[in-house]
Amino acid sequence: MTDRVSIRRIHPLVRHAGNVTLVRGDRERTRVAYDHRVFIASVPGAEITAGYLSLALGAGEAVVIPAGTPYRIGPAKGEESSRIVSINFDFFGGPGEENAPTALPLATPESFDPESLRERVNFEEGFLSEGAELSRVTEEASPLLDAILREFSFGEICYTASISGLLTAFLCLLYRAAREPARAGVRREILSHIAAHFSEPLSAHSLAGQFHYHPNYISAVVKEQTGLPLHQYVLRLRVRRASELLLYTDLPVEEVGRQAGFEDPAYFSQYFRRATGFLPTALRSQRAPKERL
Repeated sequence: MTDRVSIRRIHPLVRHAGNVTLVRGDRERTRVAYDHRVFIASVPGAEITAGYLSLALGAGEAVVIPAGTPYRIGPAKGEESSRIVSINFDFFGGPGEENAPTALPLATPESFDPESLRERVNFEEGFLSEGAELSRVTEEASPLLDAILREFSFGEICYTASISGLLTAFLCLLYRAAREPARAGVRREILSHIAAHFSEPLSAHSLAGQFHYHPNYISAVVKEQTGLPLHQYVLRLRVRRASELLLYTDLPVEEVGRQAGFEDPAYFSQYFRRATGFLPTALRSQRAPKERL
C-alpha cells in the first residue's frame, strides 16, 4: 500500500509478539525488516538507532519502525544483555486466517529486496514520516500490551481477530502519546539550548549527543522552526549578539566578536559586514550617546 491513508483505517495482522533478549553483539548489527516493528522497553537498558532516532530507551518508551527502515538495537553500552518486547506486524491485512501468521526473516542492508516489502505506508497524519516514531506506553496502553502478549502466546480461538483489535488500539494510543505537548517541548528545548549556547561550538552532532536524537533530526527541527540551516541560525544569533555589544558596550571590537562566538577577528568583520551591511566599527559609530541609552 503506497497511497496516503489515515491511521484510523489500520487493520493490523500480527506476525510475532513476545519478549526478546538482546546481547552485546546485536548493537553493531544493522537489520532491515520486511514488516513493521514496535519495540517496547519495560526497563532501561536498550539502545536503538532508526530513522531520525538514536537513543537509549527508557522504561515504558516505545519505538515504531516502518518496514524497510534500517535499524540497530542492542544493550546499552556497558550492559551484557537486555530484554525488550517486540511486535512484528502489517498495518493492513488482519485478522487473517485462523492459522498462525508467518514470521518474516530479517535482512541486511546489502541483501534487502525492496520488491519483497509486505506494504509501504504513507499516513495522512504524518505518522512514521521521519522513518521511526518514538512514543511511550501510557497507563491506558499498558493493559493492551499485556493482552497482546497473552493472546499471541496462548493462540486461543479467534485470537487473530482479538489481537488485531488490541494492536489497533495500542498503536493509536502510541500515536496520540507521540503528539502530546511534551513532545513539542523537545523542539523548544533544542532551540532554547542553542539560544543559550550559540557563542560556543555547536553542531548537529554535538546537539544530538545532548538530546539523544539523530543529527539529521536536529537539523530538520532547526530548519523547520527557524527557516535556516543550523549553522546559519547560529550565525544569525551571533550577529545579533555582536550588534547589541557594539551598540551598548565599550568592549573592543575583537572582544565583541569573541563573546558573540567568532574566534577569528577577520572572519567576524567579514561575516558581520555581509550580514548587516556594516563593518563592526561602522555600526558602533551609529550608536546613540550614552546619556540617551
